[in-house]
Amino acid sequence: MNNNNSWRGKLSVTWRDNTYLIDYDTNTTYYELTLHLHRLTQVSIDRLRLIGLAYNGKSSIPNNQPLKQLTMKYKDNVAQLKMLGTPENEINSFIISVSNSSPSNKILNLNDFLFPFPSNTREYRKLNEFTNNTQIKFISLPRENKKLLILDLDHTLVDFTSMDITVSVDEMKRPFMDYFLAQAYQYYDLAIWSQTNWAWVEVKITELGLLNNKDYKICFVLDKTSMFSIRGSRCNIDTSNYCPNDSLKEKKLKVKPLHIIWGQHPEIWSEKNTIHVDDLSRNFLLNPKSGIAIKPFYRDPLELAQAKLEEGNMLVYEPGDELIKPTDDTELLLLLKYLLHIAKAPNVTVYDHSIWRETVRSSISIEELTKSTNEHLSISSER
Repeated sequence: MNNNNSWRGKLSVTWRDNTYLIDYDTNTTYYELTLHLHRLTQVSIDRLRLIGLAYNGKSSIPNNQPLKQLTMKYKDNVAQLKMLGTPENEINSFIISVSNSSPSNKILNLNDFLFPFPSNTREYRKLNEFTNNTQIKFISLPRENKKLLILDLDHTLVDFTSMDITVSVDEMKRPFMDYFLAQAYQYYDLAIWSQTNWAWVEVKITELGLLNNKDYKICFVLDKTSMFSIRGSRCNIDTSNYCPNDSLKEKKLKVKPLHIIWGQHPEIWSEKNTIHVDDLSRNFLLNPKSGIAIKPFYRDPLELAQAKLEEGNMLVYEPGDELIKPTDDTELLLLLKYLLHIAKAPNVTVYDHSIWRETVRSSISIEELTKSTNEHLSISSER
């Protein structure tokens, strides 16, 4: 990576259990660094993410930007970076070919599902077309007689904001994440639906070990390209009322329509056996009877405060939440108790998921739940 220049710099890039010491000069660009790392690791440039460098205070870096002009942290005059990414051959091994995972040739009728738009509206026609053009690729096959649990990723299961080279991937997980997924997997097929782009989603789920955990399997993963745009009133989201005529407060919203899943696989899933968990309640605006809103998970209290200012009533929080340390977060334990409570119900829409927290707290204290969970984890670790 060196040209005939007098100035030289050094980078230390950590990836998995490997550390690469790389020389660069005043003309070496960010793209040249990523290309060099691709050759070393077989991680494609699109899937490669570097932590520990910034351009004008932002992590998004132009390809032609010289490394010398980027902000980096140094130790003994060597820039310290961490790399995230999975080689192409490992990614391909996760994806299986399933004959019925392609879109059906049948034109779907959304009247078969719970739906807030009249059939003569533009939104109805667009979502019908959107559903027919969506393809769901299975990572693991759906199991018989299992409900579907769709989980948001960022701030529901993990917090990848404020990434630093000193922070391990495990520290980004919400407390009890793996335990929660393993226990829920006994009754639910698990799916991830993130509102970030696929390259980032892929990096996160592979680095977190979600695709090769021995205690649970992920059925499929969707990204922001499967989200649907509608216009609705921000103020009415918490009451699940769609109000297209509220022109003063109407805005464009990106939501997660479960209809695309039910439409592609009506023989497996419907509103009766699907639960969608998210920290943003607007994401299940089209499917209010299937949505469970949980508190957002932020490792940095300042970022949580900023999120509250930006999202307002679309975030769930209670007085005193700001005093709870991220490491003491027990939201997934409460949620697990509720999911087990409704797991055997023939129709989950009969429950009022807006009061799920009260339902759990009326039956068991969080102290009891935490104690029993810790005892279980202790026994499991001794095996």
